[in-house]
Amino acid sequence: MLTRKDVGEDMDLRIDEAVSKWFEAEGRADGLALEPARTGMSGIRVLLERSGRTGTIRTLRIDGRPAFVYLCFTDRGRPYAQGLGELPELAVADAFFRCTEPIS
Repeated sequence: MLTRKDVGEDMDLRIDEAVSKWFEAEGRADGLALEPARTGMSGIRVLLERSGRTGTIRTLRIDGRPAFVYLCFTDRGRPYAQGLGELPELAVADAFFRCTEPIS
């Protein structure tokens, strides 16, 4: 689960790298130049919810504290991505990282 402590320059770099990998996987190495509005924290949900995919954010409690889960589904209703965070934006970022970074 991503927390408020994770927010900062390191996360910005992770997002930039993940967005670059996303466009490379689509065969569009020039994607960042073509779509600058889709980079950074505000644009990653747009990337996740393209091509008919839909997403939703739900509130839950973990260890008595509020948390958020982001769930993204394909156009056929199959799970595509999920993430968990202290804030809704962090849950989306967690899901995006899970789609673009190797699991360690």
